[in-house]
Amino acid sequence: MPAPRLPVLAASLVLAGTPLAVGAVGSSAEALSCVGRERVLADATLLLTGRVVDTTDGALEVEVDEVRRGELPGAEGEPVRLSVEAAMYGTWPREDDELADGWRSSRTWVFAPYEQDGEWWVNPCNAWTAAAGGPRDGGPPGAGWERSGSASEGGPFSGPFGGPAALAGSAGGALALGALAVWLVRRRRTASG
Repeated sequence: MPAPRLPVLAASLVLAGTPLAVGAVGSSAEALSCVGRERVLADATLLLTGRVVDTTDGALEVEVDEVRRGELPGAEGEPVRLSVEAAMYGTWPREDDELADGWRSSRTWVFAPYEQDGEWWVNPCNAWTAAAGGPRDGGPPGAGWERSGSASEGGPFSGPFGGPAALAGSAGGALALGALAVWLVRRRRTASG
């Protein structure tokens, strides 16, 4: 009597679905609660629009189009440096949940940065594209960005699985489950035979 194929089929399904499940669990959370955009705008001491001309060392270099409120930090006509916090939740390009170096965006952005210890800081709650309806435009991280050429070649890894560590974990989990499936099938065949 031939052995039923159900255990083999079940093991195959588990093996095929493991990278997706482990990758989803291993990726960083994509949820962030921000106060309303109106409140961010009302509380801003500096409000400006501009384009990101480069990303470097965890900061955005912004070519300012218009200062809507406050005084521009630094020399007029020079790009403004805005340090980025909570990069893993933003729509900017990233590597290992940090802002990736060497990227620019042709989109116009609205920034309502805050100052702390002489540095101006932005995050996903106080920086958004001008065309967006709020702090998050719903696009995937890295959308609308291109290489600025100022950093080494390569790009941000903002794929659906969260990065190389999650992919390595997925591969390891898939191998472990595959070995378990083979062991179970062999054990069943030995018990039947």
